[in-house]
This record gives sequence, C-alpha cells and structure tokens, in this order.
Amino acid sequence: MRCVRHSRADEFHGVDGGLLHEGGGLGGGQKRPVAAGWWQGHFLELVAAAAEAAANGSPGNAYDAYLVLATIHYRVGAFATAQKDAEKAVAIAERHFGVDSLQTAQALTPLGFAARALGDVSGAGAALERCLRIREKVLGPDKRLTIAAMNNLATYYETVGQSARAIEMFKRANSARLGLLGPDHPDIAIGLHNLGSMLILNGDLNGARDQLTQALDLRARTIGPEHHNFAQTSSRLSFVLLRLGEPAAARAHAEHALTVMGKRVPAEHPDAVEARLNLAAILFRLGENAGAFRFAAEGAEHWTAMMRMSAQTAAERNSLTQRESWKDGGQFLVTAIAASAGGAEKRKAMDLWIRSRALVLDEVASRQKTLNRSEVPEIDALRTRMLQARGRVARLSLQGGAGLELAKLERDKAERAYAEQNRDTRLALLRAAIGFDQVAKSLRQGEVLVAYAVAKNDAESDPRAVAFVLRAGADAPEMVTLGPVREVDRLVKRWRDAISAVAQDPSRAGVRAENVAREAGDALRRLVYDPVVAHFGKAQHVYL
Repeated sequence: MRCVRHSRADEFHGVDGGLLHEGGGLGGGQKRPVAAGWWQGHFLELVAAAAEAAANGSPGNAYDAYLVLATIHYRVGAFATAQKDAEKAVAIAERHFGVDSLQTAQALTPLGFAARALGDVSGAGAALERCLRIREKVLGPDKRLTIAAMNNLATYYETVGQSARAIEMFKRANSARLGLLGPDHPDIAIGLHNLGSMLILNGDLNGARDQLTQALDLRARTIGPEHHNFAQTSSRLSFVLLRLGEPAAARAHAEHALTVMGKRVPAEHPDAVEARLNLAAILFRLGENAGAFRFAAEGAEHWTAMMRMSAQTAAERNSLTQRESWKDGGQFLVTAIAASAGGAEKRKAMDLWIRSRALVLDEVASRQKTLNRSEVPEIDALRTRMLQARGRVARLSLQGGAGLELAKLERDKAERAYAEQNRDTRLALLRAAIGFDQVAKSLRQGEVLVAYAVAKNDAESDPRAVAFVLRAGADAPEMVTLGPVREVDRLVKRWRDAISAVAQDPSRAGVRAENVAREAGDALRRLVYDPVVAHFGKAQHVYL
C-alpha cells in the first residue's frame, strides 16, 4: 500500500489536536499549541534562547522550557536534541512532581516520539507505554489524554510491525473515544480511519472497508465531502474497493478524493500523491491505460519531488529511514503500464527511474558537503538563505497554504546563488537535473545501456523484474520482462553466498568452490542477462 503511514492521527503531531503542549505548566493542564506553523531558523533560535533562559528559573519554569524545546526541536527534525530536552523534562517532572505525575507522562510523549525517529525502538516503546500507564492510573481510561496516549502507542506498534497489538490498541482508543464523545463527534472518524488503515496493512480488506465506510459516512455528516479529511478517507477506501474487485465503485471515490485534494493541498502532498496513484491503478484495471499512465506518472513525479525535499530538509537518519519505507513511489505501476505501451511511455518510465535512483542517498551526501561552513561570512549567508528557502518549500508542500509557487522561485534563486560559490552544490543541482534525454545523449555509437527496474500492477501479488535496453541513437528504450523479483533476489543471494563462503573460509577455495559459484552465476545470468542480449543489435560496449 502506498503512503499509508501518512494521515495518521496522534497526540504529538497529527489531526488529533495538532502539536500540543498538554498539562503541566503553561496553564496547568489547558491545551495550547506549541508549533502550529512552520519555523524559520532565526525564529527557532529566539524561542530556544527564551526557553533556555526560563530553564534557569523555578522547577516549573524549567520543566515548561525543556518541554517547549523538545517539541520545537522535534518539529524541525532535530531529533537527538529533542530527545535530550525531553529527558531533562522527564527528570525534572519525576523529581518535583512525582514519577507517576501527569507532568511526567506528558514529557514521556516527546521522548517516545524522538526515540522512535532516531531508531531507538525499545526506548520509544518504553516511554509511550509508561505514558499510557500513568494516564490510565491518574485519569482513567476514558479521558482525552489517555485516549491520545493509546493512539500514540498504537501508531508506535504499527511502525515497528506489531500489527496485532496496533489493532488492539486502536480498538481500545476508538472505544474510549466513543464513550467520551458520543457516536456523532467528528473525532470518532479519526479512530475509524486509523483502524481501517491498520487493517489494510494487516490484510483484512473487508474489515478495513467497514471501518473506512463508517468514517466516511460520519465525515460526510460532520465536516462535509469537500474537506481534506473526507477526501483522505475516500482515497483510502478506493484503495480497498479496488482490491476487493470493485473498480467502478473505487473510481468514484478516487476521482472525488483527487478533485478535493487539488483544491486543498499542493500536488507534492503525500495525500495528493496517494490519490493520484490510487486512481491510476483503478483506471489501469478498467483498461483505460492512457489515463492510468498519466496519473501514475504525475504521482511518481510528485513523489520524487517530495522525497527530494524531505532529504534536503529532514534529519539524515529520518531521511534514510523514510527511504527504506518508500521504495515504490509509483514507478512500479508506471513501468507495468509502459511495458505494453508506446515509445513515449517507455521513455517517461525510464526517465522516472533515472531521476529516482539513489535520490535520498545523493541528497544526504550532497547536504553533508553543503553544510560544511566555508568560514566566509558572505558564502555562509547564501548557504543559510538556501537552506531556509528549501525548508519553506518543504513545509508549504506538506501543510498547504498560499505562497508555494513564490517559495519555489525563491528556493531556485537561492540555490543558484549559492551554487555559484559552491562547487559541490553546483554538481548536486546538475545531478538532480539528469533524466532520460541526458543519459541517451551520453551514449556513443556502438554502446547500449541496460537498466534494471521493477514493474507491478495492483492485480499482481508479486512484482516483476524488467530491463530497459537503450541503444545509442534510439528514440526510446525497449523493455524486457525477466521474471518475478523474488526469483531474481533468490538467485542473487545464492550467487553471493557461494562467493562469500570462499572469502570467509579460504580453506574451502578450490575447483569445487569455483564450480558452485560459477553454477550460481550462470543461473542468474540466464534469468537477468541472456534475455536482453537479443536487443543489443551491433553494440560493442554494454553498460549495466
């Protein structure tokens, strides 16, 4: 499923109240927004400085200050700093308010979220589980803060792959929310949507349809069909209906979702990308290949732009983690459609693969070079301007709001200005612009490029390996289907294991070991290389 991890509601960041500072100081338990918009660098520094100053005062002020700092630093992606701030807030709360106080529980929330973002799975789970235990003990199971803690913990279980526990916790949260708010409160739809999305991941499509249908009906009555959250649920329901064999019903939901998203959020927003890809899959199932390809290609393009922005602005560890969970941004579907389409579609499919390969790794590596200060104030000022411009575009793309196009122009201007003074940035911008045309023009007479990729439509259970074969001077690549990806992976592993066995134990080297490795390599070659040779023509040089 694409983009399912977006659109999740939780206490610390999401639609279940926004990013809140709940309980403790700052008003003794009333809810106040801490980070409701986007933070410019200089504003963050001012707020952080004020909070640090307050931390030198009374325990209550120090607790408030570190909690604010943890929230701000988490919001801007400084997860390690957020974790340290949250740890200080927890320590103060335990010492001055009690180990089982609501203040301690409150500080455990940003601590758990920061630990999760840093890959500390056990630390995140311990913090969020303890937060729930405290709130259940002090408040009971049917209060809003307790429900928020249940929802946070359910989201954590989902993140770490504990689907059964996630579903159980979502159900607990939904039941408590229903008892607290009644069946017609808009927030009930949040829990229904979350549980439905979790059931999709768990393979229970009928259960997911039931939950999402209830959420959609409630949102129709409470917020209306033109609301972003209604469209979000409608898009998710279209995904389920397609897989249940109801493409016509799925189409109506997907088209409505995309129409609303077009009015409410930028094209790069994860929900808008998901809606495009869902509609593309539905149209492909219905045999409307031209429309399917257009929406799939648009979705993949916007996904690539979104991932690039994420890599440019998010913390490095978060970018790399996101890369692992978003390996398919629509390219699989685009490639599946292009395989039976014309040259223009094949060119576009190959172009999308070229632009998305190693995207996050390239951006992270480039940023490491970019972030090295030049010790020249004028160049440092250009660098700061560029990073702030990139951050503004990323936030507006994800949150919506006016000024996105102007922000993009300012970003491009800032990047060009800095690139004139920084070779690494100049090269990074050039790499980002490379696509099919540049690759095709680089091939000389007698050369051929073989580029491996993955194709999958939503009617298939397993993805297929394919190869783009591009000869010098050709207008478009040829595409060769090679077989199931899992079979390719199996043969690759077999070949690597045969080679590494000798490397790890030189005493095993010899004719027999060489024969085993050669046999494994031959099997792999027959699957992934021999089928493409017939498309080489008179090529003298082959690039893989």
